[in-house]
Amino acid sequence: MSRLCIVGILLVSGCRGTDEPVPVHLGHVATLSGLGKQPGEQAVHGIRLAVEEIDKDVAKYLGRKVVVRHTDAKDSLDAFETEAVRLAAVSQVRGLYGGLTEEEVRRLDLSRVPVVTPLGLRPRTLSDLVFSIGITPEVQGKTLAQYIAEELNTTAVLVLVDDSRDESLLFSEAFARGFVASWKRKHGEETALPRVLRFGTDRQLAKLAADMPKLDANVLVFAGTARDLKNLPGAWLKDESTLVFAGDDGSLAGAETTVGRPMVRLTAFHPDGSPRGAEFARRYRDAFKEAPGVQAALAYEGIMLLVEALRTGQAPAPDKIRDELLKIKDFSGLSGKLAFTAERQLARPVFVVHSDGSEKKLLKRYDP
Repeated sequence: MSRLCIVGILLVSGCRGTDEPVPVHLGHVATLSGLGKQPGEQAVHGIRLAVEEIDKDVAKYLGRKVVVRHTDAKDSLDAFETEAVRLAAVSQVRGLYGGLTEEEVRRLDLSRVPVVTPLGLRPRTLSDLVFSIGITPEVQGKTLAQYIAEELNTTAVLVLVDDSRDESLLFSEAFARGFVASWKRKHGEETALPRVLRFGTDRQLAKLAADMPKLDANVLVFAGTARDLKNLPGAWLKDESTLVFAGDDGSLAGAETTVGRPMVRLTAFHPDGSPRGAEFARRYRDAFKEAPGVQAALAYEGIMLLVEALRTGQAPAPDKIRDELLKIKDFSGLSGKLAFTAERQLARPVFVVHSDGSEKKLLKRYDP
């Protein structure tokens, strides 16, 4: 062997150390700049806490450190695809986290590595490498129906549904079935289906909002986007009525203040929901001087789930990681036990909370 080769080998060994295993690389693709950066920034912070926890005790996890590469898609679908493919091909990441919309996740899926997404509704057209860890519309509908029927004890319920969104339609169907079943179980008597009003455009929504004060509803369930909720006129709902938001978890981002009234909603994370959740919130506030949102908690859990699936070997193939994710049935998350279903949706505890802009009070916990 030439002297030059020997020097090269020594240099490589000296740089990494003979006893230091090669780190595991994962990727995170999100919008990290511009107006829509807040969910992505929260996810970055949650992932940072996950990596710090893993690296403090590498023997407990993979026996080697974890590196997560963050990339800014700048709210561009093409960039979601480009960055995901680059991370898989060039950076050799074993899995990806990210995607807040169906189309973003579809682009991440082109990487051909496992993707864990906070998206609640997992489109069936995606590959079997995609796993959703958010709240499904069906769970959201069933749980909120149970809370209203059993805790608010009223049948004067009106559901306002954006029929241009699959999520809202699925929610509406699950809510109607769940409300009737929960009312009979709690009160021992039958009740009619809740009244449903549908809209699909801003003009239709404005017309419905103008008629809302005339309708006799103790509870108004809004199954639409946070943007539409923010844009509704101030006098669209009676003061004594309870507003229930049934849009995407984490999408409000301060809309409680914009709407100008308290609201009830469902979320996958609340710091008072469990001791681990409280400890995560404390660590998060110490590190970043703010309270964690649901996107931070989901990102933390998403990375931890990928790491759990990687325990089987140093560089398992994508289909092996997929199979290991499917085997997760009793994983300790921030709020309790987590398990993937055969449909690659995460079954998880959920929380009904009351939000007024400055405080988010935990009302009730529901286990899967």
